[in-house]
Amino acid sequence: MTGDREMKFQAILLIIAAILMGAVVLVLAATGKAEETIEPITQPQEALLPAAPTAAVLTFQSNLKKPENSGQLIADILSARIGVLGELSIVERQDIEKILEEQKLTLAGLVSPDKDVEVGKLLGAKLLITGRVTTAGQRIYLVCKVINAETSQVKGFILSLEQNITFDDLLDKAGTKLIDSLPTWTSKLIPEEKRPPDDVAVLKNLMKNKDFPQLAVIIPEQHIGPAVMDPAVETEFKKLLTEAGLQPLKLTEETIKSVSSNLNDYSNLRYLLADTRYLICGEAFSERSGQLHGLTICSARAEAQIVDLQTGKILFSDRQTARAPDLSEHLAGKTALQKAGRKLAMKLLPKLIEHFPSAAEEKTDETKAE
Repeated sequence: MTGDREMKFQAILLIIAAILMGAVVLVLAATGKAEETIEPITQPQEALLPAAPTAAVLTFQSNLKKPENSGQLIADILSARIGVLGELSIVERQDIEKILEEQKLTLAGLVSPDKDVEVGKLLGAKLLITGRVTTAGQRIYLVCKVINAETSQVKGFILSLEQNITFDDLLDKAGTKLIDSLPTWTSKLIPEEKRPPDDVAVLKNLMKNKDFPQLAVIIPEQHIGPAVMDPAVETEFKKLLTEAGLQPLKLTEETIKSVSSNLNDYSNLRYLLADTRYLICGEAFSERSGQLHGLTICSARAEAQIVDLQTGKILFSDRQTARAPDLSEHLAGKTALQKAGRKLAMKLLPKLIEHFPSAAEEKTDETKAE
């Protein structure tokens, strides 16, 4: 092959790699020694908000003969390195594989504009990280894409590597490139103003200089179908309050039953919950609502109100619905209730905390009482 024909052949290989990437790639030098990215990183890395976006690393497509399962190994290593970085919340690899296998979806063509939103919702991820490794001529090309699961906006890179490169070196180059680029790409794919604030941080901020009265949380729930214990909605309220520094009253099963049967009798409630100022009560339920690619989908609805036991007045009330998929109906129902409970808690708890008297006001009231 003449020099001109050899150069043309390498150029064709690069064009094929660019098509696999799904984006315009800068043409590599004819020698094939340069490494280029879709978008050079020129800006400093930006810190993420406390509520880190969730990312899922999908198995890479690979035609490498060795090692076996090279695409899965690449995804495992990249997932581990991103986890160490600490700026993204990573969906566990075993959970990803379980869901995709249950859906009977192949990775070929899985991440496409019409699938991004569906896959992102199923995995609970804002960002999808995927790619492929392929040999062409005397080179190995590694393509990596970081995709916003809601908008399908893509950032990524392509590495052109010598065919005799070791697999460990390939992993190191891919991991280093991704880790160096990810913070900046994340800030562009999910701008800070579009990221939700950390729930616990919001509550802690509201609780500054506040006096904390005693409160109790009782939200029974049921799954329409086989019974499932452990109230997920109530747990979300208690978890948020505890993490924010406000410990809800721990009640016995007997007290919970008595309170649940006397929710409209405030005189009895004051007796049953002595020294308790506020009661968060309500109800929740979940039920099977369908199937999606082999997964069970459950819907949930949670309702809650906050009662001032001193006055008998309902201060705040609200409701929330949610849906969730999982392999089992029980887990799907619990996940849907958990999601509804979290959202409902963040609707009501900030209002309750703002209603708390400040520490200074409480001292003034005590002085007047004396």
